[in-house]
Amino acid sequence: MRITYEYHDAPTAGHPGREKTYVLLTRDFYWNHQYKWVRKYVRACEMCQHVKPAALSQAPLQSLPTPSECWQSISMDFVFGLPPGSKRRTGVVVFVDRFSKMVHLAAVPADVTSVQTA
Repeated sequence: MRITYEYHDAPTAGHPGREKTYVLLTRDFYWNHQYKWVRKYVRACEMCQHVKPAALSQAPLQSLPTPSECWQSISMDFVFGLPPGSKRRTGVVVFVDRFSKMVHLAAVPADVTSVQTA
C-alpha cells in the first residue's frame, strides 16, 4: 500500500518500527485491521530485517561478590585501534582491581591472543 510506504519506507520516514509507523499512520488514516497490516508490512521490510537489531532475550545481570582486599578480584578489557607506539603496538590491555579501582595498562599488538595475555 502506497500510504504505508510513505510512512515507513520513504527517505523522510526513516524506517520507524511497527509502533511508530502505526502511530504516524493513525494520525491521518484509518482502515480495518490497520495495526495488523502495519505489523505485517514492517515485519516484511527487507531494510529493517538487515539493519534493525534482533530482539534477543538476555540473561539477567548477576552481581559479582565484593572483594575484601586488593588484587583479590580483577576485571580486564582490551582497547584496540590506537595509534602505534614505539614497538608498533596498537592495543592496550586494561586491568582494574575491583577493590581499590587501581588500573594497570599494558601495550599489546592488535593480534594478541588470550594465551599470550594470560
